[in-house]
This record gives sequence, structure tokens and C-alpha cells, in this order.
Amino acid sequence: FRVDGLTRNKKYKFRVRAVNKEGESDPLECEGCFEAKNPYKEPHPPRDVEIDDYDNESVTLKWLAPISDGGRTITHYVIEQKGKYDLDFVEVMKTEDPSKLEATVMGLKEKQTYEFRVKAVNKAGPSLPSEPTPKHICKYKNSAWNVNKYEFCEYA
Repeated sequence: FRVDGLTRNKKYKFRVRAVNKEGESDPLECEGCFEAKNPYKEPHPPRDVEIDDYDNESVTLKWLAPISDGGRTITHYVIEQKGKYDLDFVEVMKTEDPSKLEATVMGLKEKQTYEFRVKAVNKAGPSLPSEPTPKHICKYKNSAWNVNKYEFCEYA
């Protein structure tokens, strides 16, 4: 028999009664209390999150899978970012394919500083966040050598 609407980590006692056309039995009370909790655990955080590639408006992050999935398959990853003047990290995207341990965050502002972190999610919920990446200034990868290819001419 399934009981819905329980509060997580709260203890409950249950009683069972048989009912048929002859009437009701005396209640049978279960010994001890039952704690309402998910039988699965949240996964461990992803590991070694790093910026693999970037340009003036995006970064591509890569990471290693969590050490433990908490007993349930990872369903997706959540990417969070924090700007230089932000108080906390905010969710900016979710991955669709949990086997792909990378994601590209788009829509960043050039010359702004960002940090990123990743959470793994399974049926029990999200993991703690990974360690954040080092602070990253959003810019062209080779900004010192940025040449407009349309203005470059070759003379014979």
C-alpha cells in the first residue's frame, strides 16, 4: 500500500485494519516508527570542472562524472554561473544528455568576469555543487592577435 503526502525526514506510525462485510478488525499497529525518506541519495558532485574552450560570448565546460550516482542514474546536469558582482550562483542551463560531460554556456558579456560550477541530478535530487572554475574574463581566445580576416589582404 502506498502512502503519499508524507513530510521528508518526519517519523510516522501506521495502523492497519481489515474491513469486509462481516465488519472491521481491531487495528494492528506496526512496531516502531518509520521515517519518511527517499531510498536513494543525491549524487556526489561532478569533479574537475574546467573551461575547455571560450570566446567573447560563450564558454565550453568539461567535467568528470561524480564518484557516486547515489544509487540512481544521473538524469541531467545543472550549470550555474556567477558574475563578478553577483552575490550567488544562478542556474543558467540544464544538459539534455547525461552521458555528455560538457556544456556550452552562451550569452555571456564580453570583458565580464564569470565563475561556473556544475551539479549532478538524479531522482533523489541535485548534488552539492562542484568546486567553481577559476574566475574567467569573457574575451576572444586570442584577443592579442585578433585580426579581422576580411581586412587582411595579400599582395603579390
